[in-house]
Amino acid sequence: ITKNSDCEGSSLDCYYKTILKIANLISMSPQSGKESGLMGGKMGRTLFYYELSRMTGIKSYNDMADLLLEEIVCDVERMKDTSLESGLSGIGWGVNYAIQNSFVDADEEVLDELENYLFTEDWEFIDISSTFTFLSPAIYLLSKLEETPVSVPYDNYLSILIETFKSHFSIKKSKTLDLINSMLYFLLGLKRMNVCHQDVDPLIHEILSYLISHEKMKNDSRGDVSILLSLLKQIPHSTDLKEEAVANLKEIANSSQWNLVAYKKFLWQQFLFADSIGEEDSKLDEFLLHFDFETEDAKEILLPLGLCLINKKK
Repeated sequence: ITKNSDCEGSSLDCYYKTILKIANLISMSPQSGKESGLMGGKMGRTLFYYELSRMTGIKSYNDMADLLLEEIVCDVERMKDTSLESGLSGIGWGVNYAIQNSFVDADEEVLDELENYLFTEDWEFIDISSTFTFLSPAIYLLSKLEETPVSVPYDNYLSILIETFKSHFSIKKSKTLDLINSMLYFLLGLKRMNVCHQDVDPLIHEILSYLISHEKMKNDSRGDVSILLSLLKQIPHSTDLKEEAVANLKEIANSSQWNLVAYKKFLWQQFLFADSIGEEDSKLDEFLLHFDFETEDAKEILLPLGLCLINKKK
């Protein structure tokens, strides 16, 4: 991996040049992202172009985003994938993001049909996609509830997710850290809103207990470990259990290496969970110094990198 020459100079100049390079690379690969999903598909490109149009003032980027969104709406009716990575949860999250950031003027009721499918189908709410294992509907629902008071049917959806969480933790088997991250992010969001408080603290305790008792976590991505450490900082009170979990994770982080897969997972989670974990400047700056845009593998992280960099310039 060679040094990225665009990163010579101030951080903001570096970010701006890098964002424009990313936009050029994405535009030069029109065949990429044929799928409709958030991570690498049309939904991710839609959000990137909306953000890019606002940053640069170039209307054509906004027009490109509008066209992609129209295609996504047509695709949703026949979609069966429910994951955040490539399916309905991620599309719902992206549409909600576009509404909340005033990129589109739409009533949030447009998501009702999607929610009805997500929360009434007979499945276990744990999605194993090509890269991520997430409690996907929980992340979508939290993005909606941040702006919408909890009411019927949302209280029912929350009950379903809480029970899914409990049943999954009742099974004594190893759990990936990206799944733990999505669960903890969801619980911290509920805690901020003072929702389901009788369940939230015991479940956070369950996560902390898991984190100090499972050795197999040493095989997880360093990107997941880094995000989890940031999420743990948001737990309001310091306890011996929390400190032990943090120490255990720091040991794992120190023994693992950063690679493109780790950065991809880090960048997407940084974007998705930004309201809870804030910014991780040093890791992103270090990454940009050594990132080679010319490699084939680099295409996998252009969208999350671009979205994170645009948000840092706001």
